[in-house]
Amino acid sequence: MKEGLYIHIPYCKRKCGYCGFVSYPLPSGQVPDELTDCLLDEMALYHSRFGRRTVDTVFIGGGTPSLLSDAQISRLMEGIRTHFAVTDDAEITSEANPDSLSREVLTAMQESGINRLSIGAQSLDDSLLAVLGRIHDTVTFLRAFDRAAALGFANINVDLMFGLPGHTYAQWMETLAQTVSLGPSHLSLYTIQLEEGTPFYQAYRKGDLDLPETALDRRMYHDAAAFLKQHGMEHYEISNFAQPGAQCRHNLKYWDMTPFIGIGPSAASYFEGRRYQNAAALEEWAQGIAAGLLPFNKAAEESVDDAMEIFCFTALRTARGLDQERFHERFGITLKEAYRDDPLPLAQWIDEGLLRQSGSRLVLTAAGIDVSNEIMSAFMR
Repeated sequence: MKEGLYIHIPYCKRKCGYCGFVSYPLPSGQVPDELTDCLLDEMALYHSRFGRRTVDTVFIGGGTPSLLSDAQISRLMEGIRTHFAVTDDAEITSEANPDSLSREVLTAMQESGINRLSIGAQSLDDSLLAVLGRIHDTVTFLRAFDRAAALGFANINVDLMFGLPGHTYAQWMETLAQTVSLGPSHLSLYTIQLEEGTPFYQAYRKGDLDLPETALDRRMYHDAAAFLKQHGMEHYEISNFAQPGAQCRHNLKYWDMTPFIGIGPSAASYFEGRRYQNAAALEEWAQGIAAGLLPFNKAAEESVDDAMEIFCFTALRTARGLDQERFHERFGITLKEAYRDDPLPLAQWIDEGLLRQSGSRLVLTAAGIDVSNEIMSAFMR
C-alpha cells in the first residue's frame, strides 16, 4: 500500500489572530537549519525501523513552508527521497503564503519536484486581510499566483475564508469571482473557527468580534458551492472543490483512512494500525528525535470501535459518502450491527432531508452539511 507523508514546518513571520495551528512567530523569516536537520533525522528513524516505505503523496504544511530557503527546500526534498521511495507520479504539495512566494522559492520548489501549491490567500479584500492580521495584501497574492502559473505550476489550490468579522455577502462573492478568474485547479473554503486560546477567541468571549449571523454564513457557503459548480468545479468534500482530476490526493488519504506518516512538531500519523501525534513544543520534539524516540513506540493499536467511528465520520465528509458495503468488507459486520446497542437514526435523517441514500451509500445533503457535526457525533460511541 502506498502511504502519504506529511512534513510540518512550524514557523510563520507572524501568527494570525485566528490561527489555532501549531506555529511559532519568526519575524526574521529565516528558518533555522536545525529544523531541517531534525526533520531529516526523524525521517531516518522511520527508515531505520520500518525500511524505505513507498509514498505517492507528500504534503509540506505549516506554518509557512515557503519561508524555507532555496537550499533548505532542496535538502528537505533530497532527504525525503533518501528515506522514502517516492513514486514517479507522486503528488507533492507545499503550502505557501503570498508574501514569501518569491521567484527563487518557486524555482527551488519546482526543481526539487514539488508539483502542487496551496496558497493561503484567505481573502481578496484588503480590509478583511487587515482584520485577519495577514501580512500580505491582494496585489501580493495576485502577483504570487501569476508568478507561480508563469513558472509552470498548473496544480494550484487557493485557501479562502468566509464568515469573517464584518464580512459581507458582496465581498465574499467578489473574492470568489476574482479567484476563479485566475484558473486555480482547486479551492478550499473554510468558515472561521474560533480556536480556544487565540486572540479571536478572546475577543469573541468579550463580545468584541462582529461575526455574521449563521444564516448569512450558510448562504455564503451554499452560494459559493453553486457558483463553483457553474465553473466546472466538483464539490468532493465539505470544504474542498476541484477541477476534474485535481482532487487533493493527499487529503483523500485522511478521509479514506489510508496510512500516512507525519514528520515534525505536532504532526499526526496513522501508521501500522496506530494513531499518534508528535510533541508540539519544538524543544520537546527535537529532544525526542535526538534520543532516537518515535511516538509510535507509545501508541496503542487502534481499536476496532475507534476505527469504525473514524471510518464513518471521515467518509461522511466526502461527496461519495459512507459506503455501507465497504464498511461491511472492512469490519466484517454491517453498520446496523455495529451500532445495535445505540442505533443510528438513519431513517429519521433521511426523512428530514439531512441524508440521502444512493445504493449502499449514505450521503449528506446540503441541509445535512449544515448540521454535519451533530450527525457525525452520533457515530462516536
